Formats: sequence, structure tokens, C-alpha cells
Amino acid sequence: MSQKLISDFINLGCPTKREAAIALQVYLELCEVKRYHDVEYRFSTDLQCMYLTARKMKLSDSAIFLPIPVSDNISFLNMEKYLSLSNEDQKSIILAMVDSDSTCVYYQITGGIKDPSPETAPVDIEEKR
Repeated sequence: MSQKLISDFINLGCPTKREAAIALQVYLELCEVKRYHDVEYRFSTDLQCMYLTARKMKLSDSAIFLPIPVSDNISFLNMEKYLSLSNEDQKSIILAMVDSDSTCVYYQITGGIKDPSPETAPVDIEEKR
């Protein structure tokens, strides 16, 4: 079954076997360990990455899971790109960070996160005068 899923991921457009294996790890964990419902895998041509959708309960809204290796550098710019996978009603996704020992940690990110810049940093009142 694992080899068939990896082949499916690659046929969808997944660029490497490594990324397909990471997506497979998250897929299996959502299905077999966490027992999520309606787990589906998809490929984003814009981001060139696999992602999964799943429901925690049968009647709950679908969540978006983005499998990424723990070694990836994640910037605020990357997070904004990842959020493009979500819809307007639910402006959040779950990063599924997978380590080489198959540990998977989930982080939910939500729209509105901004990189602090000098323009938005608090200004000292004395300095402003």
C-alpha cells in the first residue's frame, strides 16, 4: 500500500520521493493513529507541494495539513504562501513537521502573522517628540 501511495503522490506532481515519503508519513498518522475522517491527498501546483485534508470528526470542517521536513527553514514569507492553500472562511493550516525518526509535530498557523519590521515596531514616545 505504501508504494502505491508514493506512486500516486509522484503521479500527482510531487517532485521527489523524499517529499512523497514525508507526505505518506503524515497521511498514515492521520488515518491510523489519529483516526481522522475523509483524509485526502492533493498537490498544489502553485506551491509545488503535497498537502492533505482531513476532518477530526465526521461533521467537522476539513483541516489542511502541510507535510514538511523538520529541517526546512520556515520564514514568514513561506507561511504566507502556505496560507494560500486555505479558503476565505478558514484562514489557517496545520504544518505537519516530520523528523527523520518519523516523529510528527503539528503547528497550526493562522492568517495575520506578520514579520516585525521597523515601521511596525513600537516607537519610544520621547524619541517621537
